[in-house]
Amino acid sequence: KGEAFAAIESLLANGKPPHHLNVRAALGGRGSGPTLSRFVAAWFAERAALLAGRPSSVADMALADVIAALKSLGEPDAQGNVLANLPSAFERIGLTLDQLFIVLHAWESDLERREGILAKTNTTLASEIT
Repeated sequence: KGEAFAAIESLLANGKPPHHLNVRAALGGRGSGPTLSRFVAAWFAERAALLAGRPSSVADMALADVIAALKSLGEPDAQGNVLANLPSAFERIGLTLDQLFIVLHAWESDLERREGILAKTNTTLASEIT
């Protein structure tokens, strides 16, 4: 887990999307797609609260990753098969959208919490004025 998380953080620091393919490359080709996808999801889940204050940067990263995955659909594999990238591209898009959902949900929860604080403050101020 520690190595995978370090690889994810390194990818993000270098402006690269942390999907399982990039994490595997950062780990020197080690790790299965499903295992690395779980590590990426766990990393985002643990850090969703931290990222909640910056949803636009996460959305920009997600959009760039989805575009990159869609572009990979036209690239043939070593045997010239264009459809070979279809499963991994859609897995990558699904993971990216899952991560974006986690971040946006955390952001929404934080906004609701702040709304509650503001409502209490408003009530207190209104009672003090009258």
